[in-house]
Amino acid sequence: MHRTRLRVSGMESENAARLVENELLGIEGVDEVRTDRSTGTVVVDHDADEAPTGDLHDAVRNAGYEVSGS
Repeated sequence: MHRTRLRVSGMESENAARLVENELLGIEGVDEVRTDRSTGTVVVDHDADEAPTGDLHDAVRNAGYEVSGS
């Protein structure tokens, strides 16, 4: 299991955090997602082979937000 921390621009509301979380949990190989609106960070526990980091970035974009750093 791999742990990836992402900084997500604009994820300030509960709804925004939920959208990002749901998009990430929809990826096969993602085990757990923790969002922190106050810091704009998301921590994802995932299988790096099934759910590579690029897929995580794509999911954040699909939710309408941008990854500003890792």
